[in-house]
Amino acid sequence: MQKHPVCYYYKDPETAVEMNFRILTEYGWSVSFHQVQPGEAFFFEGNIPWPELTDTEKAVVDENYKKLYKALEEDDEDY
Repeated sequence: MQKHPVCYYYKDPETAVEMNFRILTEYGWSVSFHQVQPGEAFFFEGNIPWPELTDTEKAVVDENYKKLYKALEEDDEDY
């Protein structure tokens, strides 16, 4: 998948699970499932065709995840 639309739809042909993908400026692509309960989405084992990020987008996402992990570590130290 070479295109980078704001949002796109995908239906897995093997499981018939429907997915919506959207790009988040700070954290890259996210996926939501139509027929799957929120807790069950973590255990989905079908194909998830993640779009590719550009190198520039990857750098931004990687930096934001570093900041997130650092904030989580600091939060853990407070407890």
